[in-house]
Amino acid sequence: FTDIFLNFLQDPEISKAGMEAGRQYRAYIDGLVQEIKAERAAGVPEKDDMIGRLISLQQSPASYMTDDRIRDNLIGMVTGILENTNTAVCNVINWLFDHPEQLAGAQAAAPAGGDGVRVAYVLEVMRLDTAAPILVRMATRDHVLGKGTPFETTIKANSVVFASNGSAMMDETVVEEPEEFRLGRPMHNYLHWGWGLHECFGKYISMVQIPEIVKAVLQLENLRRAPGEEGKLQYHGPFPQSFVVEFEAGKAVAAG
Repeated sequence: FTDIFLNFLQDPEISKAGMEAGRQYRAYIDGLVQEIKAERAAGVPEKDDMIGRLISLQQSPASYMTDDRIRDNLIGMVTGILENTNTAVCNVINWLFDHPEQLAGAQAAAPAGGDGVRVAYVLEVMRLDTAAPILVRMATRDHVLGKGTPFETTIKANSVVFASNGSAMMDETVVEEPEEFRLGRPMHNYLHWGWGLHECFGKYISMVQIPEIVKAVLQLENLRRAPGEEGKLQYHGPFPQSFVVEFEAGKAVAAG
C-alpha cells in the first residue's frame, strides 16, 4: 500500500520492500489456490470462504476467474481494504469518544438494526475525520479543470495531481454548514472513495464492512477509552498503530 499510494518521491527502499512483499504474497496465494484444488480433488469438503468461492466460480463457462485473477483480486483486497478499513474504524470510534452526544446516538442506532442510520453516522464522521484526505493521480493529457469558472486551471499532461477530497468535503460553497455534524446529507457530499468514472470499487464493500465493525464495537457494554496514553489513537505513518478501548466482558448489547 505504501509503495503504490504513498511513495510520492519514489524512494527506492520503499519500492524494494513493496516489490518483495508482492512477490511473497503472490507465491503464497498461488500455492494456496493449488493446495485447495488438490484438497477438493481428494474429496475434502469445500469450505465456504472467500477464496473457496472464487475457485468455485471457475466452474462457470462464462467465468473470467482464472487462477491469476483470483490472485490479483486478493492482492487488491489486501492492499486496498485492510489498512483503509482499520483506519476508518479507528477514526470513527475515536471521533465518537470525543463527541458524547453523537456517540450516544450511534450506540442507540446500533442494536436497533438501523442500517441506514448507522451508515449515515459512519459517513458523516468519516467526512469530519477522513481516513484518506488526498487522492494522488497522474494526468495523462492536458486538461482544463473548472472551465468557465473563477477557479479555471490548466493541468498539463504528466503532472502529478493531488485531489484533496478531505478539503472538498468541508467546502462551504457546496456543503451546508460543513463544520456541523449532520445526518441525512446528500451522497455527493461524501468523497471518501472519490467520485465519477474513477470512483473506488472498494466503496461497495466498505459501506457494509466499516459500519458493521463499528456496530459490533458500539454494542459492547460500557465502551470507553483505556486510561492514559493507551486510550489515545496513535499512528505509525499513515495507519493506526495502537488504540485500546475497555468494556464489560460478556455483556454485549443484543442486536435487534
